[in-house]
Amino acid sequence: MGMTEVWNFQDEALARIDLRGFEVRGRDGAIGEVVQAIEGAGGGYIVVDPGVAMPLGRQLLVPAGLVEKVDIDDGRVSVRAEREQIRNAPEYMPGRPLDEPTRSVFGDYFRSLVGEITGRVGQRAPAKPTRNPRRASPAKGSTRATRTSARARGRSRMADEPTKDELYQQAKKLDIEGRSKMNKPELARAVGRRRGQSARRSSSGTTANPVQVQAFLEGIGYPTEKRRLLREAESQRASRDVRATLRRLPDKQFKSPTEVSKAIGKLN
Repeated sequence: MGMTEVWNFQDEALARIDLRGFEVRGRDGAIGEVVQAIEGAGGGYIVVDPGVAMPLGRQLLVPAGLVEKVDIDDGRVSVRAEREQIRNAPEYMPGRPLDEPTRSVFGDYFRSLVGEITGRVGQRAPAKPTRNPRRASPAKGSTRATRTSARARGRSRMADEPTKDELYQQAKKLDIEGRSKMNKPELARAVGRRRGQSARRSSSGTTANPVQVQAFLEGIGYPTEKRRLLREAESQRASRDVRATLRRLPDKQFKSPTEVSKAIGKLN
């Protein structure tokens, strides 16, 4: 997969869907909830809130090229990767612009990841059981060590996850109804969903940051006026916060993207 394909939806129609609030699922289960979807000349990506699965409120970036299916009725986005592969990606900094060097770092990681996944999916099972000569007669000690290592990794992941009691206490603080009847996975989903809703409510009506705004203005030529900026954002199906931020800009001519970003910074 090339660098461009990593950042582009497999189906262009997906770029026109507002994915905010959709559940994101990997090949092996839930990853989190979409809190932002960005589409621009450099390609698109979604920002995912993993809820209690990650510490310190860290968010995850998933390039558009990894999205393989969107179920509008169920509000679900399926990506062709496993949960740990997404969580182990380079750290995404929401307040920092996704410049070319940063985009290249993410692109290299996900391009190799998608190539690895595609290779595994493309392998066909033989009609009859056969023995791979490379894996024939493994040493018993090696097999035992591999199994032990796998169990250790599993225990490590379990230790990082909150217990059912901890999830219940979080659900209690969030006043989630029916929590006493939920099992651990149900509690985790309910807590993550409620926190995602709270994050959207807290961000609703706020000023979008310059990076969010510039993602929808990459086709603009300068100098330009405020009304042209707004028209371009609307044509690119920018979010409500981005459009509201542009409306608050002063009625003047802007000479460069930097000048627009500085004006947005003064709104905060």
